[in-house]
Order: sequence, then structure tokens, then C-alpha cells
Amino acid sequence: MTSLLPKFSRRGGRAAALPALLLLLALPPAALAGKGEDVIARVQKNFQSVQGLTVHFEMRHQGEGDALLAEEAGKLFLADQGRFRMEARSQTVVSDGETLWSYSPADNQVLIYRAAEAGDQVLTPRQILFDFPQRYRVEAVETAELAGRTADLLIMVPTDEADPTRQLRVWVDRNDGYPRRFIIEDLADNVTVFDFENYQAGQNLPEDTFRFAPPPGADVIDMR
Repeated sequence: MTSLLPKFSRRGGRAAALPALLLLLALPPAALAGKGEDVIARVQKNFQSVQGLTVHFEMRHQGEGDALLAEEAGKLFLADQGRFRMEARSQTVVSDGETLWSYSPADNQVLIYRAAEAGDQVLTPRQILFDFPQRYRVEAVETAELAGRTADLLIMVPTDEADPTRQLRVWVDRNDGYPRRFIIEDLADNVTVFDFENYQAGQNLPEDTFRFAPPPGADVIDMR
């Protein structure tokens, strides 16, 4: 069983208006880097202080000629200490910060990992929403509109030459500092789009949100 979210690991095998673009091109590299760092700092501040947060997501994975290879939608629940829950049509992934459960209803199969080691197997919400600046550097910052919102568009490239990603684009809402869209382009010309809507911060999420009990009869494979 594989994750519903395409995995882009180090081992894995511009819509701005013309005046804004010209302004960005006129900025010295240090000023451009500083602007990108400011945007990223706003994103990280949101997630560093998260106590309980929910958000709806949609994902589309496209191949050559924009052929749709996969699509998914669902809801994320995030809390502190690395706890999260992702509920989608084809998969549920849950972590209490120490253990991660990945359940596929179609196979009635549960994979169990140590949370600290699961990043090599499952693309977690933290990797997408919070940790991306550790793996990518900002090449350009633009002003863009997305679903009626003004956003800072970060255009980023991998810091590791072995990374199969060609480019990452991140739309960060200028009003609240939350990422609203990620577009990942890989070296094989595949494109994965993540959209995030309806962020709800300060939620009082029950403890059992971040625990998972395998359904009766499920095939449980413990990878710890």
C-alpha cells in the first residue's frame, strides 16, 4: 500500500502583473531573499503555535499533457507535538507524535511506523505545510491573486541536486499567512497541485483524534 499523496524525497527517483514582476526583477538578490524569508516566517509562526487546527484539502496529480493520474480530497487535523490526522476517501493517516498509522480501506490494511521515521514513506502535512523551506530555496517572490485573495507567490527550487523536484510554487495568503496552494513539478514533467481551504485555528480537538484503532479483520503490518 502506498500513500495517496505522491512522495517527493531526496532519494526519489507566473501569474503576476507586469509592474510587480518588473519591480521584483529590479530588486537586488539580498532584498528578494529577505522578502521570501519574511513570507516563510509568517507561515512558520502559524504552525509553530498551533494548538488545534483543521483545514480542507484537495489534491490533483497530473502527468504528461495534463493527464489526470490521481485526485483526492479530505480534511486535515493538526495539533502540537507532531500530532495530525488526515481523512480522505482512499486513505486515513494518523499520528500521535510517536506512532503513525496509515490505513487503506480498499485493502483493509494498516501500516504502522515510528512517526520519526515515517517521513520516508508518507508525505505528512508537516512536510507540505511547514517544513518545505528546509528543502527548497526561494528564487523569486511575486504578487498573485488566488480565489479572490491577494497572495505572495514563492517560486522555489530544491537545495539538494538529487531531489527529483524541478520547482515548487507556494501561494501564501497575504492576509492570514496560511499556504493556500502548492504546485510541485518534477523532472519527469508530472505536476501535483494541493489546494487548502477553510483553515480553522484554535480548535479543541479530542485526544482520540490522533489515535487509530485498526478495524476488525484488518491486515496490520507493523514496520516499527
